[in-house]
Amino acid sequence: MAVEKRKYANRTTYRAYWRNPYTQKTERGPARDSLREARKDDAEIKIKLEFEPAFFLPDDYPDPSKGYTIGQLFSMYYVKKDLTPSTQKSTHGHYTSAAKYIEHMGHADMSMIHRHYQHVVNEQRRKAVEQFRIY
Repeated sequence: MAVEKRKYANRTTYRAYWRNPYTQKTERGPARDSLREARKDDAEIKIKLEFEPAFFLPDDYPDPSKGYTIGQLFSMYYVKKDLTPSTQKSTHGHYTSAAKYIEHMGHADMSMIHRHYQHVVNEQRRKAVEQFRIY
């Protein structure tokens, strides 16, 4: 959420830009002739980010209320990604680890992702504490 200044040969324009909270991509607003207009756009974006986060949802974003399983989420990701054969070769390790994860957790609801992640993080922290404990 900032305003960028764009200089051209005969004029200067300003434009607000921000990071979409769902896709993590930078999005830019329309070019404005004055800094004041660009700051107004920036303020509107900040308000929408705080009070209307659903405004930034992409059209193809999975609806959490539908209760997708983890296996369905993986398959939706791979269909959307539309990987080429050369890219598939380079990401072979990713596919094999994803297949192992789907085999164990594919039937689980997507709300399990956060709980499973928290369990893994807590387990790693416990091991790290035990590793550096002085007896």
